[in-house]
Amino acid sequence: MPTCQSCQIWVAEKQPCSRCGGRVIEMTLDELGQEQSTKPKVLQTTSQSRSDSVAVDDEVVPWRPQLRCATPLLIVLDDGSRTQGEVVRLRSKVTEIGRVKGNIVIPQDPDISSLHVAIERTGEYPSHRFRLRDLESTNGTFVRQESVPLLHDRELILGSRRYRWLETNSPGRSGATLLRVDDGWKFELQPGRVYHVGRRVMTSNNTQSRNESRIEIQDDPFLSLHHATIEQRDKEGHRLAWDISDHASVNGLWCRVQEAWLDGPTEFVCGEQRFLFRYP
Repeated sequence: MPTCQSCQIWVAEKQPCSRCGGRVIEMTLDELGQEQSTKPKVLQTTSQSRSDSVAVDDEVVPWRPQLRCATPLLIVLDDGSRTQGEVVRLRSKVTEIGRVKGNIVIPQDPDISSLHVAIERTGEYPSHRFRLRDLESTNGTFVRQESVPLLHDRELILGSRRYRWLETNSPGRSGATLLRVDDGWKFELQPGRVYHVGRRVMTSNNTQSRNESRIEIQDDPFLSLHHATIEQRDKEGHRLAWDISDHASVNGLWCRVQEAWLDGPTEFVCGEQRFLFRYP
């Protein structure tokens, strides 16, 4: 390839250099490549390369408020979801929920009272806490729980139905009754047995030795096949008490509360509207 000996530019074959009129020499492609590689390269500094050069501190803590409490989130859950819905940031000391009145109004649910429940911030930062408090609603406020002690007259939601737990004057020593509130269906429980509640529960092959029984409720499609377990436990040495535990069911075990502390992620329901309280 012809190049000028002085200017090192390409020229037409057998022609003097158009810039300086100098002599032309022939260079092979390999020689040209070696010459180009020896020339200094100019590096382009971009915003990307600058950002890549910044050291990353893996131990840094994401920013959080230092002079005020964190702002919790209340999610008005979409039907059928445990995480997605309308997000409300709780910046006020009291947030009220109702069908007619309140900061959050759910007008289409007839089972929600006109003013149903409140979420209150108690204390001052950093010793503050949030509390869920039922406002004497007609149908109550229920909190989703993994396990619940069964006290006399306690109300539960299993699947789509509400139940009431009834005991005699000797709790844990005699039988108990699981009563369905809306139609009066009931199941009698005997001491010393473990009861599996669900749409179609399976007990072990050795049922006699384990004292297992089934409470099958086949007319509720929102019950899991094996939804919950009811059994007795020792309490205060000799006294026996009943417990109910959720069996990783899809729709959960819910207990009616007058108030509950919201120290972590908490699901609760008013009427047929479910909510999730959590911190960001």
